[in-house]
Amino acid sequence: MIHQEAYMLAVPIKPGHMDALRTTLARMTHPSVAENALLPFGQLQRVHFARFLILDEGKSHDGTPCPASLVFSTCYDPPFETHLTELMDVGETGLRAAFAHCEGFDES
Repeated sequence: MIHQEAYMLAVPIKPGHMDALRTTLARMTHPSVAENALLPFGQLQRVHFARFLILDEGKSHDGTPCPASLVFSTCYDPPFETHLTELMDVGETGLRAAFAHCEGFDES
C-alpha cells in the first residue's frame, strides 16, 4: 500500500465575504474536474483527494465562539514540499481566488 499523508488548513473568512466565497467555490464544481479552470483537481498527480469546506460561525464544545472558516484538505503522496509545489503549479489561481476571502490573505 502506498504511504499517504494528510494536510488541512482552516482560515477564518473575512466578514462580508461569504457570498463571494461561495460563488468562487461554485466555479470549481465543473462536472469534469480536469476542466475546472480555477483549480483543475484532475491534473493533480500526487493528490488522492482534495476538498474545500465552509464551516459556519458557531461555538466549540466548550462554548468558545468560532468564526466562519474555509477549510482546505488533501490526502497526498509525500513529501510535503513536493505536494505544495504541485498545488501551486496546478492550482495557484484557484487557491488565491478562494483564500482571498480569508483573514490574513497576502497577495504576495
